[in-house]
Amino acid sequence: MRKILIFTVTAGNGHNIIAKTIRDCLYKEYKNDVDVKIVDMYLDYPSKFKSWLVDDGYKLSVKYALPIYNASFKKAQVEKPARKNPPFINYMIAGKHKQLMKTIIKYKPDAIFCTHFFPAIVLSELKEKGLLKTPVATMETDFAYTPYFECCTSVDKIFIPAEEYVENFLNVGYTEKQIEVLGFPSKIDAQNLPRDRDKCLTLLIMSGSGAFMGLTTQVHHLLKADLDVNIILINGKDEQKYKMYRRLIYKLKKNRKLKHTKVEVYGFVSDEKQLELLKRADCIVSKAGANSAIETINLSKVLITTKNLAEQELSNVRYIKKYADCFLLDKPTDLRDLVASNIFNHTYFENYIKNIKVLHKDNVNESYTKAIMELCELNKKA
Repeated sequence: MRKILIFTVTAGNGHNIIAKTIRDCLYKEYKNDVDVKIVDMYLDYPSKFKSWLVDDGYKLSVKYALPIYNASFKKAQVEKPARKNPPFINYMIAGKHKQLMKTIIKYKPDAIFCTHFFPAIVLSELKEKGLLKTPVATMETDFAYTPYFECCTSVDKIFIPAEEYVENFLNVGYTEKQIEVLGFPSKIDAQNLPRDRDKCLTLLIMSGSGAFMGLTTQVHHLLKADLDVNIILINGKDEQKYKMYRRLIYKLKKNRKLKHTKVEVYGFVSDEKQLELLKRADCIVSKAGANSAIETINLSKVLITTKNLAEQELSNVRYIKKYADCFLLDKPTDLRDLVASNIFNHTYFENYIKNIKVLHKDNVNESYTKAIMELCELNKKA
């Protein structure tokens, strides 16, 4: 049996989704031949302020200081690689070396996989000091080069989503031997779903972590326009927004101002229910995190998002727009006006579904699990 340790970080939910997706795929592919343990670097080793900083702090900076955040991100992308960790990174990983090493000694993994660069930096430093022999892989979680990956170049492997980013990682110190282009793991396999010609346009609107600036206003304008459209609202764990939408819909119906638009409102839903709703939709309105973007593309749905995104999410949008349509909302009435324009007719979707195939990648999850199992074999040989 091979033992695999996955280190993740709750910075939004994307890194956790990747960790669980890879774990589930490992169990599916290798069944009783693997044992997988997922550890959150800041939640399982209590660090309340650091945990807040990497999750809520990030969301607040994107929400209220987006120009500053994006300027800092882009500046760090083109600066000379930080061979020695900058103060912020030093602070975020301080005290974590002993904690991670304690888990490694106790669990005795054959391979370690990181879904965030913070644990990868810690493990890279341990490898540089000769304190860790277990093979370590990490990954880029967006269609971009994310600053500070240059601080963990001593890992054994780095998995990246597309060939065009290889040069970026070579430039900051990785070797060709370390880099593997595997695509981007996803809960949903790529597929082309046929569309009923007589079907009314259906929008699935996912509020996600709440970092989609202006989404509530966009939805208000769309509902009040009472267009002939089906709307599915998923609010996750945001009970306040769930109740707010329910009140607004009740009020509009009571005043006979919602006769043509059909609306369904959900709070937190299971993965199975979410997949069912995703398949029903024609367009997905969501923040363009790599997970939501790839799952939208894999189901041949049209992604609608906002211009006010963090730089790494804008990179996801730029990547998608090279090959397929992706609509960016700016003014408060853009979603309403986009739906009212009738651009989304059946002919449009027929052509879109044909063209989107270029972004479909088969067996990505299996490629990740195979690469991780190969790391285990590397450990066995050592």
